[in-house]
Amino acid sequence: MGLAEIIFNSIKQNYFSVWDIITLIEQKTNNDLYDIGLFLGHINIEEHITIYQKDKFYHLHEIDLNFNKNPLGEIIDISMNIMPFDSDEEQHQGRMKLHHKAINLFFSKQDIYNFKPIMDLGFIEKPTPQVIEVESIQEAEPKDNYKFLLYKQHLFSIDECACIISDYDPLEIQKYPHNDIDEIAPDYSRAYSFIRSAIEADKLNIFNYKIDADNFREYLACENIIITGFNDQLKNDLTIQSLDHQNSTIEHLKKENEKLKVELLEKEQKIKELELIQTTEDKSKLGSTRAENNVAKLILALSAQANIDTSRPYAQYESLKTQAELLGIDKFPSNENVASWLKKANYQNPN
Repeated sequence: MGLAEIIFNSIKQNYFSVWDIITLIEQKTNNDLYDIGLFLGHINIEEHITIYQKDKFYHLHEIDLNFNKNPLGEIIDISMNIMPFDSDEEQHQGRMKLHHKAINLFFSKQDIYNFKPIMDLGFIEKPTPQVIEVESIQEAEPKDNYKFLLYKQHLFSIDECACIISDYDPLEIQKYPHNDIDEIAPDYSRAYSFIRSAIEADKLNIFNYKIDADNFREYLACENIIITGFNDQLKNDLTIQSLDHQNSTIEHLKKENEKLKVELLEKEQKIKELELIQTTEDKSKLGSTRAENNVAKLILALSAQANIDTSRPYAQYESLKTQAELLGIDKFPSNENVASWLKKANYQNPN
């Protein structure tokens, strides 16, 4: 097989030449070239399917009909000029001319498969897509192999921390252009920003551009970021700690509740005692008032007997004080005290 034939066969894998289409219609439908030309002109195939032209090096070039003459028009004209009643010589010459033009024009097979007027003729069978399962290198080698040693490191770089969160292999990330990383690996980019913000907020400690592995695990767990095989055990530990804390809190609250109950009982008892004292004082005050009234009445009677005018309480003090001194009474009440009792006595005077 020559090199030119190899190249041409590679083209035929993906393209139909216009000559292929014409001969297939002719053979499968038993129509003459005139009818085929009429059919191609009727369906306006050039308006729906891209036409390619082969150059001398077997390169295919798309024909832009906006700037180039439609080459199918000439082929259609040649076909419609080949009449069934023409002589064999005339038909042969017309066919050769048609072949010369049509063999260098091509349609994509995929375009033909999707072009209903041609496919409805039933002479071209659309191939069934073949699904070939090929084990990729990544499938042949488990994707997560890199995690085995990565997760065992004692220190992580910021890149490695971001890769752990976003589930990327650090070696794979290094292959990407730095300026395009946001578009290529947006999850990694967001994880990187997350780690940077944690460092700036002093949530993560960094030393010599490295983050302690245990510190990183605990921080992720506290942020409720649980990564299987990396810090999922901490989730269980935190759950146990949380339950222990809850139980401890409940016990503490129970004790506080009992303490408050005792204090409440003490307060209630104190209130009862105060209420009792208040009642006693009220009764005492009542008794004291009655006694004062009785004393005031007695003073009123004695004052009347001694001709002391209780309506002038302050005027009687000096004479009463002198009499007390004569009687040898020590610490005689003050003027205000005497006047107060004389006033009370005067209040008892019904006249």
